[in-house]
Parts: sequence; C-alpha cells; structure tokens
Amino acid sequence: MARTLLFDASEMPAEGWDRLDWLLLRESHVHRCADGPTLDSAVAKLERLDYKVVRLAAGSWRDGSDMHKALANALDFPGYYGGNLDALNDVLWDVAGYAYGGDPATTGTVLALDGFERFAAREPGTADALLDIFASRARTALVMGHPMLCLVEARMEFPPVGATPVRRWP
Repeated sequence: MARTLLFDASEMPAEGWDRLDWLLLRESHVHRCADGPTLDSAVAKLERLDYKVVRLAAGSWRDGSDMHKALANALDFPGYYGGNLDALNDVLWDVAGYAYGGDPATTGTVLALDGFERFAAREPGTADALLDIFASRARTALVMGHPMLCLVEARMEFPPVGATPVRRWP
C-alpha cells in the first residue's frame, strides 16, 4: 500500500501550516491537554481532519491490567496479546502498520486518554511506559505513512517520551 505524503512542503498551502496535526506532529507524538474541554477541542479538530480517534477513560483504570484490557479492546489487539508492556510494544508495531487498530482510509490514528492524570498518579511507572512506548511506535508509524498521536488529559508534567518531551497543548 502506497500512501502519499501528509505534509508536502513544496505543495502545502499557507493554511496547511496551521493544521492541528502539523502543529502537533512536528513537536512530538504525545501531548497533554490540561483539561477536558481542551482535549475535546483537539479531538474534534482531528476528527474533522479525518483521523480515527480512539478515546478511552484512563482515569477509571485502577491498574496496568485495566489499561491493557482497555487498549486491547479499543484497538482490536489479537487474542494472543500478552497484556504487558513488552506485548504492548509489539502490538503497537502492528497498529503502526495497520494490521489492526487503525484504518488506512483515514488520515491517521489518535489515542485520546481522558483523566490520564488520575491513572498516572496510581501507576506512574506504567503511565510513563505507555506514553514512551506509544511515542516510539508512533515514530515508526510515521515512517510508514501512518500519523499517530496520543493526547492525554493531565495537568502534571511527564518525563520525555520516545526521546521527545510531552508538550502541553495549547
């Protein structure tokens, strides 16, 4: 499957430089939104750009097991998914290549995590690992022509993920 460039600088109209996906992807694949309305606004704009949005209530996750179950269900992971961070890294490679969880007919995939700060307070190591793994696999996906973004609702700062900072939007 051949995909065209999402952003071709030689052909991008002036308004293209203001597209939300361009503004987000040029800085990082993971961004935090300080509150629900900001996350809602970003999700709505990305949906208008024809992104597939997978939105999860991360604040209700009690532990890593809840996180893995929610991700597996929402992204259609295969039945053999191991439900651990190594397995998550593996299956996100497949999501990057559209094996499941994404739709090549869309612009790309967005993972939007409501209440992520509450989960991160309960499971800080797992929360940081999720963002790091997602950022790394999203870089892989971009090389394959599959823009992937993760937006998390959180006021707290996070350590760099995938070698890039988690930036606040806006």
